[in-house]
Amino acid sequence: MLIAALLCLAVPALADMSGEWVFTRASLQGASISADLLGIDGSLILNEDGTASYCFAAEALTGLTWTETDTHVLLHQGNATPLALKKQDDGTLAVSDAEMLYVFAREQSAQKGGFTINERAEMSDFLGSWHATGVTNGGLYTSLTADALDLHVRVEGDTAAIRFGSDSEISAACSFEDGKLLVADGEGTVTFQLCDNGDICFSLTSDDGYEAVYYLSKDE
Repeated sequence: MLIAALLCLAVPALADMSGEWVFTRASLQGASISADLLGIDGSLILNEDGTASYCFAAEALTGLTWTETDTHVLLHQGNATPLALKKQDDGTLAVSDAEMLYVFAREQSAQKGGFTINERAEMSDFLGSWHATGVTNGGLYTSLTADALDLHVRVEGDTAAIRFGSDSEISAACSFEDGKLLVADGEGTVTFQLCDNGDICFSLTSDDGYEAVYYLSKDE
């Protein structure tokens, strides 16, 4: 039942769209081209008070306000037609012209420190007790307190156990393969990986395709 317990974790709703965004890449007929290669700078700032600023390829729009729908962020300037940036499944925003799609991602300072997966992890790296400390969703990292998600995972040899708060532990078999810890029961498998900062993480994907990555730090 451990897998069922993990899969009951809701993928959190995408964070508020306010904040700083930067142009990262463009797409042309399915081919991705980095902003550096194009030599184009772009930025988007969505303030919590509903004002906004937008600059792309040295062209700045001023006096903006912004609103959002389920599918788009809309930039308003007077009576002009709003500039629509589409919410992408990967948490980015994109605006298009007749030829290309231009993609904006949240400013890196709002993300989880750029941690990458340690592909050379060993089984011993996963042993011990861990607790949830954060989640990345839509490119934005959010710290988790015990009030938000009191999740604990304990790994001992070929067994892993999960506990929510003061509930009883639920156990399942685990194995190690290609630098990953695989925790499985009759209902499925959850894959844990080691981050380069020593955290471990696993991901969940909602029915509508949004992915959340949960980070756990080792108990002291």
